[in-house]
Amino acid sequence: MMNDANCPSSKTTLPPLNKSLKNQEQLISELGESKQLYHTLFNSIDEGFCLIEMIYDQQENPIDWRFLETNPAFEKQNGLYEAEGRRISELAPDMEPYWFNIYGEVARTGEPISFQNETKALGGRWFDLYAFRIGEPGSHKIAVLFKDITKGKKADEATQYALQYARSLLGASLDPLVTIDAEGKITDVNEASEHATGIPRERLIGTDFCNYFTDTVKAREGYQKVFFDGFVRDYPLAIRHVSGRIMDVLYNASIYKDESGNVLGIFAAARDVTQQNILDQKLREKNIELERSKIAAEQANLAKSDFLSNMSHELRTPLNAILGFAQLLEGGTPAPTETQTKRLKEILKAGWYLTDMINEILDLAKIESGQTPMLLEPVLLTNLLFECQSMFEPNALESGIKLLFSMVNRMWSVRADQTKLKQVVSNLLSNAIKYNSEQGTVEVKCSESALGRIRISVKDNGAGLSAEKLAQLFQPFNRLGQEVGVKEGTGIGLAVSKKLIEMMGGTIGVESAVGVGSEFWIELDKDDSLHAHELIGLADDLVLSPKNERSSYTLLYVEDNPTNLMLVEQIIEGLPHIHMISACDSEHGIALATEQLPDIILMDINLLGISGVEVMLHLRKDPLTKHIPIIAISANAMTRDISQGLEAGFFRYLTKPIKINEFTEVLDAAMTSIKNERFLA
Repeated sequence: MMNDANCPSSKTTLPPLNKSLKNQEQLISELGESKQLYHTLFNSIDEGFCLIEMIYDQQENPIDWRFLETNPAFEKQNGLYEAEGRRISELAPDMEPYWFNIYGEVARTGEPISFQNETKALGGRWFDLYAFRIGEPGSHKIAVLFKDITKGKKADEATQYALQYARSLLGASLDPLVTIDAEGKITDVNEASEHATGIPRERLIGTDFCNYFTDTVKAREGYQKVFFDGFVRDYPLAIRHVSGRIMDVLYNASIYKDESGNVLGIFAAARDVTQQNILDQKLREKNIELERSKIAAEQANLAKSDFLSNMSHELRTPLNAILGFAQLLEGGTPAPTETQTKRLKEILKAGWYLTDMINEILDLAKIESGQTPMLLEPVLLTNLLFECQSMFEPNALESGIKLLFSMVNRMWSVRADQTKLKQVVSNLLSNAIKYNSEQGTVEVKCSESALGRIRISVKDNGAGLSAEKLAQLFQPFNRLGQEVGVKEGTGIGLAVSKKLIEMMGGTIGVESAVGVGSEFWIELDKDDSLHAHELIGLADDLVLSPKNERSSYTLLYVEDNPTNLMLVEQIIEGLPHIHMISACDSEHGIALATEQLPDIILMDINLLGISGVEVMLHLRKDPLTKHIPIIAISANAMTRDISQGLEAGFFRYLTKPIKINEFTEVLDAAMTSIKNERFLA
């Protein structure tokens, strides 16, 4: 018997794969003499049939065959057309050698063969074949019955591939996977399930799914829910290992069906969330701890704010008397002597310095406690720098410093809080004047960067700063060695300025050289939202000439501190167009306001009994007094105090110690308001 490496099998002991083909062989043999019946059968069968004659070389090796006869199904089954009388080498030149060997062996031995094989020469078709010899030994004729089974073969291969692929995926998964039948019995598991339970696959299959969880009732409810709803998502369970170890999992499961739609069971996948649950618990504990810390910090900040507010109030109250009466003496009649004037200036200088120090400490405390509100809006630089120039020119001239403001584009505006930005620029100007050289120069200029930011720089030609000092520049209370000098300061201003600029989305920096000077700069985003007509600047407050303008106004001052009351009385004495009346408590103040109907009311906030805010609200409800402008005056100077006062309805909010110029300006604004209301009426 011949063997060929490419031949899957040529043994005749294999049982025929197609019994109908063997039956047809028997029929063909029995009806061989009856040509009519032979052709009837030959032409009616669905399988391809051909009668071939093997061709051999000189060494009796089969090298080709010729088709002697074919049936109608022949062409359909193998795709060969008009084959009768032609050789296979002509029709399929690349026919694989093992086919010649198989058919040659059948012709030589006379033993039929049944097998399945592929032929790439015919497009990769698979055939189910049955071949047998026709005639006596020595005959080279072979009858072949065959059927194209390519589609079924490929489907089987795809199915096997899919099963193998699915099994590989299941095996590769790090999550426990399991299939369960309708009774809750395990039908299959992956390796991760074995690791999770500590039990081998063969022992898991066929057992109750629920037995491997800490809560068997919940597990049973879970898989029953899958059959009812079709799925579950993130169903929490805990798998118990044989060692006692617990694995927290979230199960996701759904039903699977056969081709007819019948439910076969459940496929469930568990995600190990043990570490996640541990981390979540730690996170919850940490959040609780952080919340407690936050509450403690908020309480500490509140206590700190209350302390600072009370301290500010207690310090400002005596300062109000000191600075107020000093201002009155300075501008009084008769004028103080030259010696008295010098002394008064020192009193005022020290008093205002102490006030500034209180303000800076409060500013820093408010920023650090997150209590500094920011109103970001377009700020026109020409207006802001003009105000700063007007504010600091007298101080510069007095110190022998030349103050230079370069021209600024009238259209430039930045996004900032106008009050806070003015505070920062003022701090930079104050430092540039204070720490400048004798007869020095301070130059203020603006420029635009390629990134759409505006830089405001303040340059002096003072002593300059070393690299070591520059590194410590913005530290609170660090005066860089100036604390032993004659220059006053707290070392807070630059720290506050840096925090304020950063809260506005800007940056602050400095370039300095010892012996040359320093240039401090701030950069903020440019804001083009203002229209051109708005950038020209706002008109001054409208002052209309009333039809019936009065030459005098009545001011009611409600104050329970006799010193503060006397101070305002003496300020008003210098304003002949204002007549003052006073009340020392809330009840008396309400009564006087109702009886006298003053033009303006000056209201202290911290009154004994009813507070100044409550008095103001009471007067606002009375039709007789609701139109009277009420000005708050208080030693409560925290930003929140001022904001709350203005929101409550006060016309203006003045803080102690009183600046006489500011005080009179507010009174003028109140009188202007009265005039305009009368004119419009």
